[in-house]
Amino acid sequence: MKIKTLALVPFLTLALAVAASAGTVTITFLGVGGGHTSSAYTTSPEYYYPYSISVNGGGAITVACDDFNDVASSQPWSGTINTFTNVGNVIGITGGLFASQTNAVTKYQEAAWLFTQFQPGPATNEVNAAINYAIWDLFNNGNPVLNGMGANDNTDNTASQYWLDQAAANYSTLTWQQLSHTYIYTPDINPLTGSAYSQEFIGSDVPEPASLALLGTGLLGLAFLFKRRLRESSLDS
Repeated sequence: MKIKTLALVPFLTLALAVAASAGTVTITFLGVGGGHTSSAYTTSPEYYYPYSISVNGGGAITVACDDFNDVASSQPWSGTINTFTNVGNVIGITGGLFASQTNAVTKYQEAAWLFTQFQPGPATNEVNAAINYAIWDLFNNGNPVLNGMGANDNTDNTASQYWLDQAAANYSTLTWQQLSHTYIYTPDINPLTGSAYSQEFIGSDVPEPASLALLGTGLLGLAFLFKRRLRESSLDS
């Protein structure tokens, strides 16, 4: 009985953490870092990493978008913060805009790996453009792709195909610590149209330090309560 009860604690902790991560929040799109593709990349220039959002009015969080919908600066919407899970060394996700796609967990892992490859530097960065296009390609069936810049060249790091190949080969090298600090900011689904209100983003910043710290404190208290009850039960017997 003691072993079963103790074994329940990590599962209960995981359940509470998942519930907290999946709670509804207000996500506000703050803007882009200035980078956007030129006509050399595509016939319709698009903005790419870095994007900036806030959660529940908090500080700016640097993210990349994984969807290709339009979004307006300062646009708020309700949504959820989804995370990776690890139960029995099996990686999963708590949710996401593309969670119903085939191999969705692998795609999100590849997107998480690609996020770690973004480079610091000038706003217009051909490598960062290729990486962000690769993330879009993961979930949008290869559309859009970089045009005229070696998009299908897997030896050119300014080509999206290069980064798609790299992600497929290297996503499993991400440690659980890295995955556990990866957040998927998912917009709510419009019940009338079945489509998302806005873009989905992925990033590695902790969204709400105070709330997460409070969650951690509560979980520690819960673990202490279980331990105390077990001790009392042992003394009674």
